Amino acid sequence: MTTPIVINDNEFNFEDIFPNCMQDLRIYKKIKVSAYSSILKDPCKTIFTELGGVANKIWNFIKDCEELIVYLQYIDTIKNTLYKKPSCDYFNYMLQSTLKYYKISDQNTNNAYDKIINHTEKTVFNSVSNVCKSDFKEMDEHIYLTLEKLNVLYEWISKPGMNCSKSDECINVYRELSEICDRSNNDSLRTVLEKFENSYMTYLPYLQEILKLRASLKNARIVMLTFIIIPVTLLMITFFLYKYIYEIVHTLSVYSTWFILTTRCKKHKGNMEKKK
Repeated sequence: MTTPIVINDNEFNFEDIFPNCMQDLRIYKKIKVSAYSSILKDPCKTIFTELGGVANKIWNFIKDCEELIVYLQYIDTIKNTLYKKPSCDYFNYMLQSTLKYYKISDQNTNNAYDKIINHTEKTVFNSVSNVCKSDFKEMDEHIYLTLEKLNVLYEWISKPGMNCSKSDECINVYRELSEICDRSNNDSLRTVLEKFENSYMTYLPYLQEILKLRASLKNARIVMLTFIIIPVTLLMITFFLYKYIYEIVHTLSVYSTWFILTTRCKKHKGNMEKKK
């Protein structure tokens, strides 16, 4: 039985990755890969061999490896660090996707990235290949699988004349992502899906069901919180009122007792003086 995908990391930001980073990679590799292919061919061949790739897949791997390294060069040109982070996350995802697709023996992305850095140090890429290294770590499998589905979704709608609402394949991926979103605790994933819905699926009947479900879940949470907060608040108010009233009654009781005793003492003293 497949374990349901759940994203519990609310810090991971899906929002800036799609579709921006995917488009950046597509555009930049078209411009740059052919210019650097002769430089990157041997380093990529060595990386493939050291990671334990299957021999008959080496040439296709080299092409994807070249694109990844060129993408690192693009990331290095980004001046704003806030924009670099999602690009590095997308590089991480693409690197892991490449290792999986070619069934590389060593699936560790840290090892793969280290080899990219080491084998490009004598090329023009030596100063840019480590641009993502400071914040690079193995990607959580559930985050990777979610990125994989988002990538499929945006690859589909990037094709000329394609509309997700008219494709069963695209709708199924969208449904899976909606279910992941509802199970998870990640605001950025919700935002990405909402943007996708508004841009590409506004008239789809299934979308209306999803939106109603999300609204009802949100309302259910509000109602549940209300049922918890109101009784607790009333209980606290009752407790403090009881404590306050008890203190007043106790004070009045003590004062009344003191007043009665004082009055009796005065009367007794007055009677004694009359007898004298």
